[in-house]
Order: sequence, then structure tokens, then C-alpha cells
Amino acid sequence: MQQAGKNEQGFTLIETIAVILLVGVISAVLGMAIVQGVKSYVFGRTNVVISQKAQLALARMDRELRAITEIDDTNSDDKCIRYKRETAALDFRTIGMQADSVRINVIDGSDAPCPSAGDQGSLLLDNVSSFTLQYEDDQGNMLTNPPALLENLRAIHIELTVSRIDSGRTESFSVVISPRNTGLPNAPGSSG
Repeated sequence: MQQAGKNEQGFTLIETIAVILLVGVISAVLGMAIVQGVKSYVFGRTNVVISQKAQLALARMDRELRAITEIDDTNSDDKCIRYKRETAALDFRTIGMQADSVRINVIDGSDAPCPSAGDQGSLLLDNVSSFTLQYEDDQGNMLTNPPALLENLRAIHIELTVSRIDSGRTESFSVVISPRNTGLPNAPGSSG
């Protein structure tokens, strides 16, 4: 006759609890790693979207302002530029900030005002927290208003800051545009 209990195989209650706790700790660590991975992915995807939108807006502004033939120096400043283009109609166009967006305003048959209250112009970029224009004259001086003559304009510096909706952080972007119709030596489109 065998004695009961001596050769029985199995787990004790303490061993079972230890295994359950160990599996729980490993699951918690893996869960946190997965959550961090998803957060990183979403953050990176949002960065890409913001960068693409900003680059598209800056590229459109570059195309517009590279071809200017005249600037309305009276109504242009560090928040809005009124200009005419060589290939477009004879009316003034504008690029400026309205509320939290940068807009371009083109009105066929009449001069466009700078964006203000109301929905004026086409949206270039939204969630903009700051938008600044600076004008570099032919002497290299940085101005908040454009020079009276286009011939005295060397470059237009545009800086904008976009707010991230998900974290409240901001991303900054900038471009320097050299209009080609200024007649300055070494300007795009000049022969000198």
C-alpha cells in the first residue's frame, strides 16, 4: 500500500499566486510599451501632417510672391502683404493672417483687402499662432513695411508658427523669397 500525498505532483497555492503575479507584472510592462509606441506613432504622424501643410502653404506663398510686379506699401505691413503679379490680373492680391489662419485673397475684377473679420480669402494654413512678414531692402536692412519701390526690395522673409492641437506645443517654419522682378543684381530672373 502506498501512502497518500507523498508522490502527488501539482502546484501549491503559493506557486500559483507567484506565477499569476509575475504574468501580471509582465503584462503591465508590455501594455505600457504598446501604449508608448502608439503615442509615438500618433505624435510622429501629426508632425508629418503639420509639416506637409506648412510646406504647401509656404510653397504657395513662394510662387505668389516670387512673381510680384508691385507692392502696395501703404497697406502692407508685417501681418499682410498686398501685391500684384505679372501673370495675373491687374488687381491687388493679399496674403495675411486672419484669426488663427493664413489666407490668400484674390478677387477677380477688383483689389482684394487684407484678411480681417469674416471669411475672406482662401485658406492656406490653419492653427497658426503667429505669422510675420519682414522685408529686406536692397541695403540688407530688415523692415516691417515694404519699401515704396519694388526695385528696393531684395527679399521677403516669412515666419509662421503652427499650434499642435494634441499637445499645445508649436512648430515653426520659415522661408525667404526673392522676387524676380526687382531688377537687383543676382535676383532670380535678373541678367546681372
